[in-house]
Amino acid sequence: LIETSREWGSWAVQHQIRMTTDLKVVVIGGGITGLSTAVCIVERLPYLDVSVITEHITPDTTSDRAGGSIVPRNAKPGENALQLRKWYLDSLQHFKKLWNSEEAAEAGVTFCFGYCDREEIDSSIGFRLVSEEEKTLMKLPEVVRSYCGLYIVDSRLYLPFLMKKFLSAGGRITKAKIHDIDTLLHSCNIVINCTGLGSGELVPDPRMHALWGQAQSRRAPWIKQFLQINCPIFTDSNESPGIDIFPRVNDTYIGGVSIKGKEDYEVDPEQRERISARAESVLPSLKDAPVLDEWVGLRPGRDTIRLELIRIKRDKCIIHNYGHSSNGIAYSWGCALEVVRLVVNENLLKDPSSNL
Repeated sequence: LIETSREWGSWAVQHQIRMTTDLKVVVIGGGITGLSTAVCIVERLPYLDVSVITEHITPDTTSDRAGGSIVPRNAKPGENALQLRKWYLDSLQHFKKLWNSEEAAEAGVTFCFGYCDREEIDSSIGFRLVSEEEKTLMKLPEVVRSYCGLYIVDSRLYLPFLMKKFLSAGGRITKAKIHDIDTLLHSCNIVINCTGLGSGELVPDPRMHALWGQAQSRRAPWIKQFLQINCPIFTDSNESPGIDIFPRVNDTYIGGVSIKGKEDYEVDPEQRERISARAESVLPSLKDAPVLDEWVGLRPGRDTIRLELIRIKRDKCIIHNYGHSSNGIAYSWGCALEVVRLVVNENLLKDPSSNL
């Protein structure tokens, strides 16, 4: 932090940026997107007064329920494919750096090889296609296409890690629900909206929708490889069926359910049976693995990620950073860095008395 402050301080003098804490930033939302954004700001712009206001705090956020594989997705209509790729690669580099550091265990970042149904994965390690002979030998589903290495993030460890980083850098967290962004601007300069699914009501944004998911964790230390597939053979309802099996720091994550529009938080016994059946059909040894926990989460579904700055006055703006659907962790750090770039490049930090 000291070195970051020195470097930024020198740059700030050259660009006549305010090096006082009179510029106030409020991040709304304490999930993976909100905390990543808050940490990026306090570490790269340490002279700002940054606080987080959130309705839910870890371990009670949607992000705490995520599987956490760092994989990209294809750009959707209306999205900038190059920008999306940059956000992913920035996040990938961040988690790679964490995994190669002394903080890996505390942050819950692991790396493992495994099988998936993709024919390519951008910048993955050791990627190769899987032969029919290997599928037979490993008793893999027919839809498996490739083998590669991925970073897996246990958000139940990573979110407290981010919170600790933010608080130790001087940030503040308040537990409260915000009902009006414009009113919040009366007491700060920059509001960064990272409320995920809550943006549907807060903004409001009619393009937001819930993606209901259910998952479980099991004690299965013998599972050393991941399996991530979206199997047509599992299709038996209006859901997007699949199976995610990720070995993590302290357990094995099992999930893969995504149902658009379903919004309750009750564990579904029928889904429990389906999840178990899918996992045990591809890894029979899981039948003897005790279930440690199971839960339901509502992902913030949207047709595209919204990362946008709206200027209200010369030194007041709203930045929206939400709508990451099922890819919140994989794009979290890259989108947070983009928020920092927006703040700097839009001259929000310029001294109002400057003629620059």
